[in-house]
Amino acid sequence: MLSLKYAFDRAHYRLAYPIQERPLLVREDRENEVVDISEGGLRYRLSGDPAPELGSVVSGMLAVKRGIRVEVEGEVVRVQDGEVAVHLTVRGIPFALVWAEQRWLRSRYPGRFLG
Repeated sequence: MLSLKYAFDRAHYRLAYPIQERPLLVREDRENEVVDISEGGLRYRLSGDPAPELGSVVSGMLAVKRGIRVEVEGEVVRVQDGEVAVHLTVRGIPFALVWAEQRWLRSRYPGRFLG
């Protein structure tokens, strides 16, 4: 459950995905499940590939389940517990997409986003 305080403690609202609805980060010959997104960042799961170095650049295509794709690029700011956090410094995720994804998830999971 997301609390309003949590949402406003961050620079951008973070949208966490249920496992079955997770988008993919598509890079070269790799696809990684995306755990959460915001306008300024994303977090993805490592899937057997080596962990990137802190400060390295990650770029690729964010592909959401509804068929929308956006290019993303940013810097690795954390690698922990099999997940990589990327601060999208070059190409971020449009707010309109984050908002549309939240509305779509709310329609499929009505009790998930209570504040």
